[in-house]
Amino acid sequence: MRRGDHIVHQYDGRREDAAVLSDVCTWMGGKCHVYILGSGKRQLADMCAIPSARKLQKASRLEPIDCHDLFLHGDEVRARESVSRMSSMALACRKEGQGDAVFVLNHDWLAEDARLFKDFSQVEMELNLHSETPLTVVCQYDASKFTEDQLAFVSSMHPKSLTHGILIRNFWLVPRSIQSEEESIAEAPERSIRLGARIKP
Repeated sequence: MRRGDHIVHQYDGRREDAAVLSDVCTWMGGKCHVYILGSGKRQLADMCAIPSARKLQKASRLEPIDCHDLFLHGDEVRARESVSRMSSMALACRKEGQGDAVFVLNHDWLAEDARLFKDFSQVEMELNLHSETPLTVVCQYDASKFTEDQLAFVSSMHPKSLTHGILIRNFWLVPRSIQSEEESIAEAPERSIRLGARIKP
């Protein structure tokens, strides 16, 4: 997992969701500030209850935020404003000496409204195109709450996918950040990174 990665994880069951969040907190929390985003106080409380997340929160290196507060303006999703706010949060972390910001998003809230799901795709695309400040984002989707078409669409909107603990690049979507790696698609080596090591196929 690298700075600026935009990753999708379609998980089966709470265990997989929690394992990835736990690993992000463990591996990135020591040098980054972690924002966890969920829907409602109960879900955020469950996310913060994970031991590695609780440890970071006590050290003031983790902050829970409701997805509705960050992404909704009234009852509308405004992609550019939302990503700009995330960028400001990331810049503030650096200025305060907390390193880069890592955002871990649980998107159960999008399963509740087909219109919001469609509108949120603009946020996903804006994250791919955003070059002002590299944003590291892990988007978690509960596979049981979305249709096959929705899950396929979500996958197509992310440069990298996490499946059974393996992080792979989706070559059909190339964000601007790949250009800075000084490699073309044809020359790019396949990279696999372990994440959520407790997850088994």
